[in-house]
Amino acid sequence: GWNEVQGVTQSGGLATYTFVHSVDGGLAVGNADQADRDGKTGYFSLSSTAFVVDIETGEQTLIRYPGDRNPLVTHTAYGIWDNEDGSYTIAGGSGSVLDSSKEDSDLVVGEAYLIDYDPITGRFSNYQTFAYNNGEDGVDLITHFEGIYRDDHGVYYLPATSVSFDGDRDLATASVATIERNCDGSFEETADWSDLDVVKSGTDVESVLSTGNSMFANQIIGFSNYPVEGDGETLESLSFVASLV
Repeated sequence: GWNEVQGVTQSGGLATYTFVHSVDGGLAVGNADQADRDGKTGYFSLSSTAFVVDIETGEQTLIRYPGDRNPLVTHTAYGIWDNEDGSYTIAGGSGSVLDSSKEDSDLVVGEAYLIDYDPITGRFSNYQTFAYNNGEDGVDLITHFEGIYRDDHGVYYLPATSVSFDGDRDLATASVATIERNCDGSFEETADWSDLDVVKSGTDVESVLSTGNSMFANQIIGFSNYPVEGDGETLESLSFVASLV
């Protein structure tokens, strides 16, 4: 069948755009976006509200994060995994764009996150944020988890995209973060990061803008963009499949 979801923002209004990104175990996650344009990123949303929706009933629950519910804070939910113990783990990104009406607005760099959800109690717990390469590459990167996969040993694998605002870097890097839990059930604060070397088939041309969008077992899919020879302004966009080794 076909289910329609109308997102509701944290302010209580209907979203301009509603995105449902991932489904597992009868629940789906996504985000409800308010249309706006930010002067620095050009993204047509000033604020996103992340939600969980019950596919059968259509009941929508806003994901509750620790800290301030600032209307300029953006939260997205791109992946959900049924842990088969009554709990679910959700992956996405959190960040904020301040004073977006100004072209020179300051961007507060976003981080990826994991959070657990119990649909019986409605409780969210074990919120943990992650920066690309555990923050060792500086603060000019936005990190976002695009999906989630868990193996039989309880280890989580998160396909990720990290976007740079430093002209000396690649525009975007696709990678996989491997994360385990502590003995108390919380997530470890640091991840094991593996970059994906995305090269155009039949050539030695490397992608300068890659996204890691989804993953199952050790297979990752995403988008890649390659410089066109002789034209420094043009990129050729292709999809890719890569293996995590």
